[in-house]
Amino acid sequence: MFEHEPPRESRDLVFTKCAHVFYQPEPRPYSVNGALSNPGLVGAAEFNNLPYELIGREAASALELNARPDAIGYDWKTCILQESLYIVDSSRSYIVRDAAGFLYKLRFTDCYDPETGDKGSPAFEFQRL
Repeated sequence: MFEHEPPRESRDLVFTKCAHVFYQPEPRPYSVNGALSNPGLVGAAEFNNLPYELIGREAASALELNARPDAIGYDWKTCILQESLYIVDSSRSYIVRDAAGFLYKLRFTDCYDPETGDKGSPAFEFQRL
């Protein structure tokens, strides 16, 4: 474990570099930056049936959550290669059940540091339901 890494049982999400396999035109692993949930402790799923502001506990409770660590993943943002620019899709929302069993709604709002403009600093909002 790295010195800056919290104990496994105390974290719900981690923002990190990970590998994703793209299958078109042939299988090709690619390094991406994204959000991984804590497997076995946290469940998550994308939820786009309602705008973020309208997501409530009832709707979130009906959603089947995925225990896979990449349930949130990396594709909440799109890379525009020609401009080396990332665009966040803030219409994508996620439901997360933390290790204590509480439900949250979450959406990403940016992936740049607001002070330096450096990419790799995901910004998001969340609310306990």
